[in-house]
Amino acid sequence: MAERGASLVIRDAHGAIGLTTSTAGVHLGESDDLPSISLTAEDHVAADLLGVSPLDVAIARELTRLGVSAIDRPMDVRAIASEPVAFATRIREAGARIALPELSSHGSTRGRGDVLAGELEIRELRVDEPPSSLRFVDEASLLASWSDGSRLPSQALAVVLDASSGRVRDRGIVVEDWEVTPGLRMIPIHSPTLPPATHTNAFLVGTGSFVLVEPASPYPDEIERVARLVTAMRAEGRVLEGIVLTHHHPDHAGGAAALRERLDVPVFAHERTAQRLAGAVIVDRLVGDGDVLELDGPTPMRLELLHTPGHAPGHLCLFERRSGALIAGDMVAGVGTILVEPYDGDMELYLASLDRLRTLGSSMILPAHGGVVRDPRGWLSFYISHRLAREAKIVAALAEIAGPTTIGELVPLAYADTSSTAWPLARMASAAHLEKLVREGRVVMHDGDRYALVNRATP
Repeated sequence: MAERGASLVIRDAHGAIGLTTSTAGVHLGESDDLPSISLTAEDHVAADLLGVSPLDVAIARELTRLGVSAIDRPMDVRAIASEPVAFATRIREAGARIALPELSSHGSTRGRGDVLAGELEIRELRVDEPPSSLRFVDEASLLASWSDGSRLPSQALAVVLDASSGRVRDRGIVVEDWEVTPGLRMIPIHSPTLPPATHTNAFLVGTGSFVLVEPASPYPDEIERVARLVTAMRAEGRVLEGIVLTHHHPDHAGGAAALRERLDVPVFAHERTAQRLAGAVIVDRLVGDGDVLELDGPTPMRLELLHTPGHAPGHLCLFERRSGALIAGDMVAGVGTILVEPYDGDMELYLASLDRLRTLGSSMILPAHGGVVRDPRGWLSFYISHRLAREAKIVAALAEIAGPTTIGELVPLAYADTSSTAWPLARMASAAHLEKLVREGRVVMHDGDRYALVNRATP
């Protein structure tokens, strides 16, 4: 068979993508079909012995499994797959080295914020024919399916498309923002949020008239960046209807007052959010569960508002039913987990809101922190099970401690699997769990700050 051209393997935090160029055009391996690489302990040992990165060893091992040579001199590389440490020892003793050359013509792309964190590693592989297990789709088909919302390419895939053909520029990922599905643009902006997140995702939604969701950042440079994006859209004749707040926390509403004045548009929020922001942000229009924002344009869009208390009393999610996209605010995250604490939060309501979202039938979750969640039901189920598992650890810790105990004494046991640096936040989450357990009659409070199981025989 004639050589198809250069095949690329691009690795990022989301997995692997393949791209093959030929006279027929650009072909893209679907990310679900390509093998993902997991670094093993042996990869790290082999990397130390060889003086290369563990990723180099892991990639060499995977390429060997696919029958592709990635060594700079003829040798039996198939041993990498079966015995990487022994192979590395032999290579070191022979004075040889592994080289996996980077494809410098494409370079690397560093994304902005949590959505595009890290560098894409692009490596060139010459192959006569792609492995039969991989399916390839031509560029035109991929762009068409992306446009009608039936396919959600990864961020790295859009970057490669743009670098190789320019066809996705201003439509896919261009470092600073990403049109996840037509009419829904995701913009990670630097905000004063809790680690491991460093950014909050704002959204510009609509194909004609549009809204800004999550005016998250109080930082002047980020406010200016959002204002520039809106100004550019207005220059196209589009109308900004308003700014929508999911809830009142500073990493979500930090830029609301400044952007309201700068863009001269109303702010929409739930009544409970408006109460929390009184004196800081003027809320022009109260919205709540069941309300719909109608957005005119070439593709009309309807944003259904869902009141989802638990993390915050006035928390709202926005559901775009046509594409199935759920803008989830702080109900879940693509990076880390969500803090529920007693002042703003309610663990019982939070779990009920998660369960409501789980039955919604969404196709994707667009969280305020981290990347797009492609398995909404599975991710929401994980969040529910995670919280219930933590609650079970708290109950088990209460059973282990003799007599009523404080939250400070409880956390080291209930969060023994968590770094002590996270225990201050764990104390707040534990307090929310204990409030729920007290309401359920499973735990009793003593002297205002000590807790014990109601029936210690059945923890």
